[in-house]
Amino acid sequence: MEANLSKISNCIWCAGHAEEAANFYIETFQEGKVNHLLRYGKAGKEQHGQEEGTVLSVDFQIYDHHFIALNGGDIFSPNPSISFYITYEHEEELDRVWAALANQGSILMPLQKYDWSPKYGWVQDRFGVSWQLSLGNMEDVQHQKVVPTFLFPHTQPGQAAPAIEFYTAIFPESDVLGILQYPAEDQDGNAGNVMHAQFSLLGKQIMAMDSGVPQDYSFTEGISFVILCEDQAEVDHYWNSLSQDGEEQPCGWLKDKFGVSWQVIPRRMMELFKSNEQEAKERLSACMFKMKRLVMAELEEAFENG
Repeated sequence: MEANLSKISNCIWCAGHAEEAANFYIETFQEGKVNHLLRYGKAGKEQHGQEEGTVLSVDFQIYDHHFIALNGGDIFSPNPSISFYITYEHEEELDRVWAALANQGSILMPLQKYDWSPKYGWVQDRFGVSWQLSLGNMEDVQHQKVVPTFLFPHTQPGQAAPAIEFYTAIFPESDVLGILQYPAEDQDGNAGNVMHAQFSLLGKQIMAMDSGVPQDYSFTEGISFVILCEDQAEVDHYWNSLSQDGEEQPCGWLKDKFGVSWQVIPRRMMELFKSNEQEAKERLSACMFKMKRLVMAELEEAFENG
C-alpha cells in the first residue's frame, strides 16, 4: 500500500471489484489517482480464500483523501453508517458527480434544497459506498474536500457524543469543532442526541450524527479507518486504546466499543509490501496472518531472513 498515505485513510471492502471501483471513482470525481496495486501471494489463502495473483488492494486518492479498495470476498459490504461528505462550490460539478454516483446506485436523500444547504443529496453508489454531496463554502469544512462521516445507529441512541470524546482523547491534534443537538422538544425520542457534529483527529476533520430514525444497518468492516503508524510505540498506543472494551482481530484489524472497525498498520510494513522481492513478501504476509496486533520487528525479521 502507498507509503505516503495520509495518517488516517479509509478502506472499502470489495467482493472482487477493488480495481473496478477505484477506476470508477477516479473517473467520476476527475481528480484522483491510483497510487499502488497489490496482488495476493500464496501466503494466507486458508484465511482469505483468494487466488494467487488476483488483486488484493488498490490504494487510490480522491481529492484530498486516501482510500484503499480491498478485495476480501463477500463477507462484508459498505453501508451508510460511514459515508463521505463532499462540498462543492460549483453547482455544475456537483450535478455531474451526483449523476455518475446515482447511476446504478440508490438515492437516500434526493438532491434538492434543504435548511442546511441550497443543494444537497445523499446517494449510495453501485459499490455500496455512500456519499453526501453539498453545495456550499469550503471554509465551512476547513477547506477539506472529503470528510468521513459517522452515522451512529438508532439501535444505540446517543453514542455520537461519547464516541467523539473517546476518539479525541486518543488522537493528538484533535479538537471538537462544533456539536448541534436535537432540540428538547423533539417528538421522536432524539432530544439531546447529536444532530450534527464536526471534530478533528490528527488534524483531519470528521463528522458525526446520531441517527434520528430506525435503519437496518450499523457499523461493519465494510468501511474501516486505517491508521498508519511511524513506530511500534504508535502501533501499541492506537491498538491498546481503540481496542479497549472492543474486539481484537487478525492482521492489525480491531473493532472499537462502538462497533467501528480500524486497521492499525506500521507504515514500514506498507513500504515492504511494495518491494519486488516476491519471496520476502510471502514471508512477510505469512508472518502478518499469524498476528493480531502487528509487531514491526517480527515482520521485518520475516521479510529479511524468514
